[in-house]
Amino acid sequence: MKGSGNGLKWVYTNGYGESDRSRVTDQDVLSCLSFDQTGEYISVGDKGGRIILFKKCPASSKSSSKYLDYEYFNEFQSHESEFDELKSIEIEEKINRVEWLNKQYHGLFLLTTNDKKIKLWKIFNKEEKKVSGFNFEGGHKSVKTLKIPKLRKTGKSVTTQLKRTFQNAHDYHINSLSQCADNEHFLSADDLRINIWNLSISGEVYSAVDVPVENTEDISEVITSASFHQSDPNIFMFSSSKGLIKLCDYRVNSQYDKCAVDFALTEDSQKKNFFSEIINSISYASFSKNGNYIFSRDYITTKTWDMRNNKAPVANIRLCSYLERKLCDLYESENIFDKFELCSSPDSQYILTGTYSDSFHIADRTGASAVTLTASFDNPKATVIGTYNADLDKKPITLPSFDFNKKIQQVAWHPNSQAVAVVNYNCLFLFNGTQN
Repeated sequence: MKGSGNGLKWVYTNGYGESDRSRVTDQDVLSCLSFDQTGEYISVGDKGGRIILFKKCPASSKSSSKYLDYEYFNEFQSHESEFDELKSIEIEEKINRVEWLNKQYHGLFLLTTNDKKIKLWKIFNKEEKKVSGFNFEGGHKSVKTLKIPKLRKTGKSVTTQLKRTFQNAHDYHINSLSQCADNEHFLSADDLRINIWNLSISGEVYSAVDVPVENTEDISEVITSASFHQSDPNIFMFSSSKGLIKLCDYRVNSQYDKCAVDFALTEDSQKKNFFSEIINSISYASFSKNGNYIFSRDYITTKTWDMRNNKAPVANIRLCSYLERKLCDLYESENIFDKFELCSSPDSQYILTGTYSDSFHIADRTGASAVTLTASFDNPKATVIGTYNADLDKKPITLPSFDFNKKIQQVAWHPNSQAVAVVNYNCLFLFNGTQN
């Protein structure tokens, strides 16, 4: 039941979903994952446009024990498939991103998006009432025998309400949502544009980044992810398919190309090959919880950047070096284009990212150590299948087998505790970490 590494001992806590993949439809496959800012709730979205919510088990619950655990809370239909008549294309209902908003008012608020349309939802407990005491039974010979119906409370139910819709501002598929630290704005990003919205105004939008392209065939670089800084509302960043991260500060200039600081690791020209451009594309980048570091993930490596030094990364961790000898097979199956997310622990000491064969990695941000664990109903325990110490060339991580159809792409770390959640196809798995 237990696996250790990185100074943390990992314990499998719970799993949700159908273990038999033959019984799972494409609509049931999970596509995004997120904790809220308090860690009380987990949200997952699927390809069918649904949002499923989980709530933290009470402390007295037997299932929670001394570890954090969650139980089913609610679900609702966020998006439906639509047809764009102007462009003659179908817009899928698949949920690309879910972003919880900081809790300031009564109820819970979250942003959801498919390829084109962003929605703001409110989730709250609604008091149910029922009318009783009707005069249906028996005959009434006089007015004095008539009863006055009464309205009585019958309990509370979880209700979702669509508050606002943000649309018609993206020509390409939306890949990112991020709330600003001022709690009034959020950004959305697609391949060529980053928009900043006011949560209270859906009809106006400011294009913070707009890459001009005359011909779509000339596009050589696209935006792969974008996010606001954890605490500074003036700072945001975005990553690109060229392996570049741009850190922007609007206090310097309102035009991103004049205020951006570039973070990029120059590759040795002698080591470049046919696959270099593909595997160096950054699939995801995020700020550390303490706001001092930037973590990025490409196909093979994860990098840790100090925001105060863009000359070289603090660590360039070759977590998935075992994939290099499989690149030809991965290219033929198109798995080489898979995008893997990355997140960090509350103390910004560890990073979490997924890989193939039902596995995921948890590494020290400096690259000093890492551990590989599995998340599957076939092996429902925190089994360590690989570790390494500092020198990856001498002791790289390996996987006992390769199954490119079983991959963990969506990951999330609890905002306040050493607990992680990972998505594997249509299943959600929870793990808790304790100090060794």
